[in-house]
Amino acid sequence: MNQALTEYRAGKFEGAVTRLQKLRAAPVMTPQQRIALTYAMAAVMTGVYSLAAKP
Repeated sequence: MNQALTEYRAGKFEGAVTRLQKLRAAPVMTPQQRIALTYAMAAVMTGVYSLAAKP
C-alpha cells in the first residue's frame, strides 16, 4: 500500500493503480484493510479522472 501511495504522490498513476489492483486480489485481508484499499483506489481514480478532464 505504501508503494502505491508513493507512486500516486509522484504522479505515476498507472503504477499506483496496478499495485492497488494486485493488493485487492490478495485473498487474506481484514474488512478494515479492504475498506482502506477501496478508499485509496477511489482517491487514485479521482486523480486520474481529474487529469483526464483537463484540456
